[in-house]
Amino acid sequence: MNIKCDNLLNNLPGEELIRPGLHDFLAKRITVESLLVAIVSNRLRKYGILHCQDTELPAEAELQLYAMLAKQYDDPYTQYRAYNGRMTKFENALDHRFSRHNKHTVV
Repeated sequence: MNIKCDNLLNNLPGEELIRPGLHDFLAKRITVESLLVAIVSNRLRKYGILHCQDTELPAEAELQLYAMLAKQYDDPYTQYRAYNGRMTKFENALDHRFSRHNKHTVV
């Protein structure tokens, strides 16, 4: 990850999931965090944080995440919704940060 990307992620909601998820994703490890990265991959690619093709993404990441959570929790739906909400907040905060960042860099 480069410095620009590193700064974009600092203190965003969900950063603690996305950072390890990026490392797992790049190492081709299927973890909760790497599946979350796959789920928000469009946004990460939009801002140059993730460079991959759709063919490199895990197939049906949402279903894989739910199945993984079902092995860990009695109520996977609650956990799934919590992760989904966290990623929505992450995406919104990233959009906001990027729009603020661009306003300050326009000459």
